[in-house]
Amino acid sequence: MGTVVARPNDVAVLYPDSQRSRGHAHMTPTATVSRGRRADAVRNAEAIVDAASRVLAADPAASVQDVAAACGLHRATVHRHFASRDDLIHAVRVQAFSETQVELDRLAEDKSLDPMVALEKMALALFEVGDRYRIYRFTTTLGPGIDRQRDEVRAPMGVVIRRAQKAGQLRKDITAPLMVAAFGGLVFGMLPEVAGGLSGKKAARTVMAFMRGQ
Repeated sequence: MGTVVARPNDVAVLYPDSQRSRGHAHMTPTATVSRGRRADAVRNAEAIVDAASRVLAADPAASVQDVAAACGLHRATVHRHFASRDDLIHAVRVQAFSETQVELDRLAEDKSLDPMVALEKMALALFEVGDRYRIYRFTTTLGPGIDRQRDEVRAPMGVVIRRAQKAGQLRKDITAPLMVAAFGGLVFGMLPEVAGGLSGKKAARTVMAFMRGQ
């Protein structure tokens, strides 16, 4: 993965250095240099998080030194951005949620899609991102500081599920929030199967069979 996909509210979590000294109308030479340094800091942070996502997905026991080696930076540089391994893992988790959010929002906003088609595409997107990051292998998927993003990721699922219920495609005796929880649980539970070779498309079809009650 190349560029970090993050919404404005996530930038401070991933790259705190990038939030400093914004809003200056006049840039002095010193300020210009500082701005350049901040840009370098953001690029380094992006490289670190990208490397961490790859390294930890492959080796859940990987150290900060392993991540530093993978992105060609000194360990001390990594620690300037992320004080601990836990902080780095949190940044990876935030990035995974942010990347997921972009795709789920896009699918929920496309009202031309049949709701069940949209829901299956959401399942596929979750499998693709989930298998790329494999967060479940080295930390909890949810955790401190991630509640807001969890709710935001669930929101577009709820939108599509309500459409499907209104269209008579999903049962209505189970509330949309419970449907969202069941949908997410099915996806999460099948991630190891996808890691083991099951295709994302087949996994998504399996999830939809359960959602339909088939």
